[in-house]
Amino acid sequence: MATKNFKLETDADGIALVTWDSPGKSMNVFDQSVIDDLDKIVTDTTADANVKGVVITSGKEAFSGGADLTMLDSMRTVFTDLLKTKGKEAANEALFKEAGRLTQIFRRIETSGKPWVAAINGLALGGAFELSLSYLRGYAPLPGLTLGSVTFDPMTPSVLVSRTAYNQHVIGFDLSTAVGQVGLRAEAAYRLPIDWQNRPYAARPDAQYVVGADRSFGSVSVIAQYMGRFVFDWQKENGSAMARVNPNAIGNTLMMMETAALRQQAIDGINAELLRINQILFNQTAELQHVATARVEWTGLHDTLSIAALGFVNFTTHEWLAAPKIGYKLSDQMTAYIGAEIFYGPEGTLFGLIDQTLTAGYAELRASF
Repeated sequence: MATKNFKLETDADGIALVTWDSPGKSMNVFDQSVIDDLDKIVTDTTADANVKGVVITSGKEAFSGGADLTMLDSMRTVFTDLLKTKGKEAANEALFKEAGRLTQIFRRIETSGKPWVAAINGLALGGAFELSLSYLRGYAPLPGLTLGSVTFDPMTPSVLVSRTAYNQHVIGFDLSTAVGQVGLRAEAAYRLPIDWQNRPYAARPDAQYVVGADRSFGSVSVIAQYMGRFVFDWQKENGSAMARVNPNAIGNTLMMMETAALRQQAIDGINAELLRINQILFNQTAELQHVATARVEWTGLHDTLSIAALGFVNFTTHEWLAAPKIGYKLSDQMTAYIGAEIFYGPEGTLFGLIDQTLTAGYAELRASF
């Protein structure tokens, strides 16, 4: 099937190749005819049960130069004419509908139930440059720790600690594009835990940001990222040396605290230690952190064998993670993996808390239906 601007070919495996090659133009751009054609292709490939996935690429040296300026100018002209003839409300409605049409097509691609892959060659600008904004008000996925109760019983002293959820505002954005054969993306988010000053189990406000690039070299693919975190109103939580002892010693200490003043001192020490542990759990042990990650994967034997390695280094806290993984495709529906996750972190860091417990090797058999 072919339209004015696209050629559609479906192979025996059900993969539809869509080649964008607008006639008479040195670079593909989004104009009204391209949007019409893309609308039809999305409709047809979504409805066609023989199509299992779609790959879109360019028949020119560059992928896309973005929107056609003449189309934008014509939209301005239509808006001006409607403003004069039918009024502001009708003009705004028409402009909103037309300006959002391409976004609606992209949304239909996302919800089509079929994977779409962009095989980008050369520049990808304008409409081929994706940017999204988001806002969330809800509960953080990792609750903090709070002191439930302390029992000063001479026979069975105890400390009860509970996990307590907190809610927060999160504002973020992400963008992605490509330059030549290199994919580029960036993300950033600012979170503001609600009433964090009066909630010792809540994180402090922080900003997190990521810049990454990916590139394939034949059968080898590489993804590299820089991640940063800045904590607002940061201060170091030093905890309590008294609370950082073994459980038997804590019990003996609680039994000896007979006066109210000594017992309050013990409670204050436990709360101070929980603040220190929460700061570790929230990964806020430094005001500014710098992290680098890299993932390298090689595929061979007709894409049945994959060897991958993931590395993570926090240059601020001196934590690191190494995760090698080997996969072999036993059939179209079943893949076997062996791998390992190796954590290391100094005392007083998140990886320092988990490295002895979670460092391990594994074997996995994954089936898809």
